[in-house]
Amino acid sequence: MTNLATPCHKRLELSHTTFYTACVLSQVYGKFGKKLVSVVKQGGPDPSANSALNDLLKQAKDLGVPRDIIDRNLKKASEAKQADFSEVGLGNWLL
Repeated sequence: MTNLATPCHKRLELSHTTFYTACVLSQVYGKFGKKLVSVVKQGGPDPSANSALNDLLKQAKDLGVPRDIIDRNLKKASEAKQADFSEVGLGNWLL
């Protein structure tokens, strides 16, 4: 009979929890990055002039999105060759 409360089992359980958390956070950061690029393309990179960007930055602060991710996506959105992300629904119709 094996004891499931061994230190090895606890490490395995901790690693699964850590990987799950990292997976969820990467999905949140990726979606936030796409929204950020879209908002900057529509209204410009200045939060004082772009109210949607200002609201999105407040949401990012509440979610705890790292500052380097915000800066990287702002820089990416400011590039001229960056494609615009738009929501596409069923049959490739824009929503």
